[in-house]
Amino acid sequence: MFGEMFGGNLGFSMGLVGIEFLIGLILGLLIKKALKVIIIVAILVGVGSYLGAVAVNWGKVIGVANTVVALGSIVVTLLPLGAGLLVGGIIGFVKG
Repeated sequence: MFGEMFGGNLGFSMGLVGIEFLIGLILGLLIKKALKVIIIVAILVGVGSYLGAVAVNWGKVIGVANTVVALGSIVVTLLPLGAGLLVGGIIGFVKG
């Protein structure tokens, strides 16, 4: 039954899911760490901008944000989003 689902190569398929799971764990952990840093930097820039200590060119920030969104969508479409990668990313984000 399982051999038919995986084309008779259950070991290779399970190994591939395991590799995707490990990559997902690492990506989830890195995303959580980066998210913390981004939030802290955004708060510091917001407070500094409000107090006049930091001059922010919002036009350039919006231009860079659009580029980041475009590149992020390209990365997501190129990555093979398997079950192992998805589950590993969620566990890495929550437990990281």
